[in-house]
Amino acid sequence: LTGILGYSVLNLPNLKEPLLPLLTGLFGSSMLFMSIKNKPQIPEQKTDFKIEKKKIFKPILGAMISSPLCGFLPALGGGQAAILGQTIINSNKSDNKSFLILLGATNILVMGFSFITLYLLSKTRTGAAYAIKELLGNLSLNGLILILIAILLSGIIAFFLTKFLAKIFSSKINKINYSLFSKIALVILTVIVFLVSGFLGLLILIISTFTGLYCLSFEVKRTNMMGCLLIPTILFYLFGAM
Repeated sequence: LTGILGYSVLNLPNLKEPLLPLLTGLFGSSMLFMSIKNKPQIPEQKTDFKIEKKKIFKPILGAMISSPLCGFLPALGGGQAAILGQTIINSNKSDNKSFLILLGATNILVMGFSFITLYLLSKTRTGAAYAIKELLGNLSLNGLILILIAILLSGIIAFFLTKFLAKIFSSKINKINYSLFSKIALVILTVIVFLVSGFLGLLILIISTFTGLYCLSFEVKRTNMMGCLLIPTILFYLFGAM
């Protein structure tokens, strides 16, 4: 369903930023509607995050195996790499700490591989890689090394910064009215879609939101909704159909 929807939306004429209403509906507003309906209450958070060293090795190994594959294949990103890595290492799905490590590692590695892909194949895999290509043109080896060092350093800094900020926010987040926040976010997203993509964008937002709700109601993994990009990309490379 999302593949058909994605192919149709990406081929609509005179539509500005088609991915904005499409992805906002599938992954954003559908989740917000579910949050408003279910009225979740955020429990009091624990600030101690301790994990055994031996449990760190498996998630990182899974990320190292899955990230290169998803870094080179079109339309696959960090989320798909994390799920693939979790399957490879046969990780317990209820082990949230290991999955967080796996997800963080895959995001960094997929970002790094996107620049390696840009250097080797002159193909952009992420928005950051596209921006670099627009600024620098063809990426040199020295430029690639500099970017990879920057990714590594920023990842290390982000780890300690997130650990520090998480303790502050986690102590106050249970006091937030989550349903009200969801309603405000939904209104903001709707306004942004209208300003950028117009009335046609609003129509796509509504359709994609219902499609996302359909997925969530059957407890299907949301990563399958990436078919909105996968199917059009496959058709493009097979037949030049777009």
